[in-house]
Amino acid sequence: MTALPEQLLSLPPAEVEELACRAHLGVWTARRRKLPMAPFHWEWCELAMTQRRLAIVAPRDHSKALALDTPVMVPGGWKALEDIGVGDLVVGADGSATPVTGLSDTFTDHDCYRLVLDDGQSFVADAGHRWRTYYAWRGYQDVATEEIAVDVAVKKRRGQTHCLDLVRVQSDDVYLPVDPWCLGYWLGDGNTHQAVVSTADPEVPEWFRAAGYAAVNGGKQIQWSLRDLRYSLRKIGVLGSKHVPESYLWAGTQQRLDLLRGLMDSDGTCNNGQCVFTSKLEVLRDGVARLVSSLGWKPKKYQARALFAGRDYGPVYGVCFYPDEPVFRLERKVARQRHLPEGRRSKAVSRSVVSCEQTLTVPVRCLTTQAGSFLIGDEVPTLNSETFSVNATTWRSQYQIGIWTYIFMNTGDQAKEMITRIESAMRETCPQLVDPPRRRTSNDILFQNGSRVTAAGAGKAVRGAHPDFIVGDDVLEEQSAATELERKRVERWWKGTVANMAHPGSVRAVRMDPHSEPVRVTMPPTRVVLVGTPFHEQDLLLGMRSNPLYAYRRYAAEFRPEDLVAGTWAVEVS
Repeated sequence: MTALPEQLLSLPPAEVEELACRAHLGVWTARRRKLPMAPFHWEWCELAMTQRRLAIVAPRDHSKALALDTPVMVPGGWKALEDIGVGDLVVGADGSATPVTGLSDTFTDHDCYRLVLDDGQSFVADAGHRWRTYYAWRGYQDVATEEIAVDVAVKKRRGQTHCLDLVRVQSDDVYLPVDPWCLGYWLGDGNTHQAVVSTADPEVPEWFRAAGYAAVNGGKQIQWSLRDLRYSLRKIGVLGSKHVPESYLWAGTQQRLDLLRGLMDSDGTCNNGQCVFTSKLEVLRDGVARLVSSLGWKPKKYQARALFAGRDYGPVYGVCFYPDEPVFRLERKVARQRHLPEGRRSKAVSRSVVSCEQTLTVPVRCLTTQAGSFLIGDEVPTLNSETFSVNATTWRSQYQIGIWTYIFMNTGDQAKEMITRIESAMRETCPQLVDPPRRRTSNDILFQNGSRVTAAGAGKAVRGAHPDFIVGDDVLEEQSAATELERKRVERWWKGTVANMAHPGSVRAVRMDPHSEPVRVTMPPTRVVLVGTPFHEQDLLLGMRSNPLYAYRRYAAEFRPEDLVAGTWAVEVS
């Protein structure tokens, strides 16, 4: 039951928001999925909610892209975007590995912008590529590159800059020849050519002994010889050449944190929340900076001169950062580390956008992952493109109990990917309906509330199916749309199969939850939506303009008439 306007004032804000999301697809998309909604997006949602048969000419899914040479983070390193294929694992914005589910064609005509961060990283993205940023009073939002460019250019008040939060890369522990904390401490305060460390802290030799290394006083009060460690140091290539080994930079999350704590216990300091690591070795400093970044904190590198008693001892290299958890094991250092109050946000865990300007157009492409996001460069999160079909189907399945949606796409593989993306969107917004689903196959999913989504490739013969909602999403592709035989085949299939699946209404037994008895519910009349990009003047989408059953809507900004392949007769598309 929907609350009356006067009753809304007495409801908690969370309930008011839930009512708004339940009542309007656009509100749900903006609030629950945190996706930016342009004016035409709102109109699109209104049409989908009110029209019984609808043909929407809209952009293809892959319209939010990055330059081909963009470094995408994968488990254990980086790959250029152009070298990544479907099925490869990349690192998502939650820090864990996620498979690539789709790659677009390469586009050479998109408006491109170069986005520069305050740590020196820069990326080339097209105008529509989306980023999740924190912007002054707006808070967290998903914004397009061109929106960031406008805000950076205006800068009405000081401090209003878009910030991208860093991400902690999540990974399981792996086998390491040397205990991470012990290696870190030796790298900081150890003899470069010997398994010897210098320390006045009594806890240090005890921690080495606990890790399996016999710590013996070497005659000097602060020097400790570590038996059985020399061979392992030589094995990983650090004896005589101090640096953080590559295998340790990509080790498990806790192992990397222990390694950093060993480094900070030896050559690290803390003052009023700022933690600093200094070394005479630039390569060691760079390794520490990489560790800090992989753990979700913003490192700032610097170089200075080592001066003492008026004497210059050469350059010293440092990195400073503001962690939100202890990065020391020694109690005397932990006590000096100040922490932010709970709930307070620190800019030290994010990178600011310092410029975003239009640049020359370069080849770009879009990458889609199962998680809906991925990392580029040094832990910079960025987002997938998203389809209207995913959002509309997920919203409908979430709030209309027992509804059955049937989605058709160009190929069976694309249909399977669509099911995965809908499942991911449902898990993001209403996990209790999908963890676990009542039934799940590669092309069909039944949620806990009885809602069902089925997907198939174009041309599939379907008999006896009477879904409540039918969606055709880019059932033609550019190559096949140019062939008259293929266009006719898809048209005959749509009219002979899909149109026949529509029905005036149905009564279906719906189980409200796994433990209740089925209830017979009258489902709404079947709605049919055909959405996609037109490729030809006589393809299926444009042919729907002459069909009186369909409400036809084209978005002028999404494609140019001159892009269409000419047919045998002229068509006015404006």
